[in-house]
Amino acid sequence: MSTGCPVTCAAGEQVCHVPATCDTCSGYSYCSSYSCPVYCSNDEVMCHDATTMTDSCHPKSAGCPITCSTGEHVCTTPPSCETCDGYNWCSSHPCPVYCAAHEVMCHDPMTMTDSCHNKTAGCPVTCPAGDHVCHSPPPCENCDGYNWCSSYACPVYCAADEVMCPDSTTMTDSCHPMSTGCPVTCAAGEQVCHVPATCNTCSGYSYCSSYSCPVYCSSDEVMCHDATTMTDSCHPKSAGCPITCSTGEHVCNTILRDL
Repeated sequence: MSTGCPVTCAAGEQVCHVPATCDTCSGYSYCSSYSCPVYCSNDEVMCHDATTMTDSCHPKSAGCPITCSTGEHVCTTPPSCETCDGYNWCSSHPCPVYCAAHEVMCHDPMTMTDSCHNKTAGCPVTCPAGDHVCHSPPPCENCDGYNWCSSYACPVYCAADEVMCPDSTTMTDSCHPMSTGCPVTCAAGEQVCHVPATCNTCSGYSYCSSYSCPVYCSSDEVMCHDATTMTDSCHPKSAGCPITCSTGEHVCNTILRDL
């Protein structure tokens, strides 16, 4: 979809291309007897050069390049959102600190400086000797992680995509991916059965069974029954259930899109 259908142009014509303007859009090509204009994709920004009077495309995250005078600093403001553009400018003073949308600004009172750190990690801390550096992961997708000092052992905090699992034997807690859920230890002869998560914010879970485990499919899978072997299996929804065709027949596939 990003390139679109190919075209064959007449002698002397240019093959011009317009890139896709969105994630679900198609690019397309066409023939032109003139020089092709500049088209930028949806993750690029068009930049004009007043010296050469030309246009060019650059990543939105970087923004348009600039040329500063001798002694000036090239300063950059990163994009403030996922679809925003970065921005560059010239400054005769040292550039201020700007953090990207996925970063948090952290101030150091010792050096009186600011720095950017990943939101999931949070601002670093320096603890006294004997203290523990404890970390709380972000409780939501756009939240910040947090670090602090503790003279006691750090408690267990799970991330937004994890589930806390208690162990009654060791009396400890641990974090495991929500997609898998808490682990289980089964008796000899029992099967460890797993039910996958049925939605993006749901947890999978496991259990013990003295019988063979039934088939459970995840939210992005479809259950397919084989009438020959009388068994069920899971396959990606995008692919659908497999089929076996007769000799001379074609295996065709229809892609169903959500309305």
